[in-house]
Amino acid sequence: MLKIMNQERKNNISNKLKGHSVSIETRNKISLSNKNNPLLLGKGTRHKQAAKDKIRLANIGKKHSVKTIDKIKAARKKQILPVKDTSIEVKIQNFLKKLGIEYFTHQYMKIEHGYQCDVLIPSINLVIECDGDYWHKYPIGNDVDHIRTSELLEKGFKVLRLWECEINEMGLVEFKERLNL
Repeated sequence: MLKIMNQERKNNISNKLKGHSVSIETRNKISLSNKNNPLLLGKGTRHKQAAKDKIRLANIGKKHSVKTIDKIKAARKKQILPVKDTSIEVKIQNFLKKLGIEYFTHQYMKIEHGYQCDVLIPSINLVIECDGDYWHKYPIGNDVDHIRTSELLEKGFKVLRLWECEINEMGLVEFKERLNL
């Protein structure tokens, strides 16, 4: 039988438990109890997940119109992602500052598989990509990275792809050599 407590009773229990540590086993029991409680089904995370599932089911088989897809692409071009540069991007940017080379970050590259490059040096038509070892599948690389590189080369850009492990070990002299300046 499910016992329903009023707010005053809940507050009393809460106040009694303040400052007391609860074992992991007890936490797990409470968690399991809450998951099986029918009164909690419509609240919090379960409710959010149910709403997401409902939306997902409603959209199965539906596709965006060409006009909507164009709007989404236009909006994505203006977004600057990531909000914060990675440590390896910052290191490369610092090298470029020390060398006095003007560069731009996260510029949208208008190619078939459009994206925002990590660093663009317009004076020498060079795109520098700082590829994280994990996300870009070191040492083989992602298929889309290979495709984008070839598309950039076709558009007349030079592309320098640097792996995270290379950048972490790299000094200014080695970077300058890789730039072929």
